[in-house]
Amino acid sequence: MIKRLVLYLLTATALLAACAQNEPTTITFACMDYQRSLYEPLVEGFHAADPKVRVQFVSADEASGMQRQGNTVTSDGQEMERLTAHADTFVWFASLRPTDHWFLLDLQPFVDDLYLPTSDFYPGTLDIFRHQDRLYGLPAEITPHLIFYDKNLFDQAGVPYPRIGWTWDDFEDAASRLTERDGDAITRY
Repeated sequence: MIKRLVLYLLTATALLAACAQNEPTTITFACMDYQRSLYEPLVEGFHAADPKVRVQFVSADEASGMQRQGNTVTSDGQEMERLTAHADTFVWFASLRPTDHWFLLDLQPFVDDLYLPTSDFYPGTLDIFRHQDRLYGLPAEITPHLIFYDKNLFDQAGVPYPRIGWTWDDFEDAASRLTERDGDAITRY
């Protein structure tokens, strides 16, 4: 799925940039430095499929201006503006801020023209890229948050099973009710 999404994004950008030119076109593609090895084979495949369009890598780490120190990332809120000034297309890990759409192209017409079925995406994943009925991005990857649980322990404690719509308060309540203690020692979390 990631391959198809990247190819759709690169194709859409290439079509815009080429605009019926016979000259080779170069588009820039930014990703985080640690992701580059993931996208290099996709770019090679793209070059093989359309040698008139060249993809040039850009470091999203450098282009965005975000500062990293260990696991800490500092942001001044201007990353999207800087990133779009350095790259035609990019993979970005953060959610869009309310003002980010000003720097991005509405992809909905391309999705419609390419007949990209939105049913190919997990429910809700496109919603985070929408603003005022326009689509400003496509998910390249998702990280689902899952809860695994032992039904027997829930049954023994008389605690209802997790369900869609659970809040953090519901989760904390169930965890507290399932915790067993022996004096000051916790024997089951």
